[in-house]
Amino acid sequence: VKTTYMISAHILERLDQAGIACFVKRADGRYSFINQAGAEMLGLKASEILNRSDLDLFKRSNVAEMMRMDHEGFWTNDEM
Repeated sequence: VKTTYMISAHILERLDQAGIACFVKRADGRYSFINQAGAEMLGLKASEILNRSDLDLFKRSNVAEMMRMDHEGFWTNDEM
């Protein structure tokens, strides 16, 4: 069973202030959340990232490894 975690607005605010990228992907690989630091790291606005997948955002040569890591983390419930 996959556990869902709720992140409080206070924690997200602190992550942004610290410049720590934070994102959440759904099981289908699409981004359901990304904070300001994460969007800036990718050089995009959050609105350009949300509901898109790595295939939509990155070079195909890099995506296979990213998808492998997502799948591994999702199914093993490990932190990345």
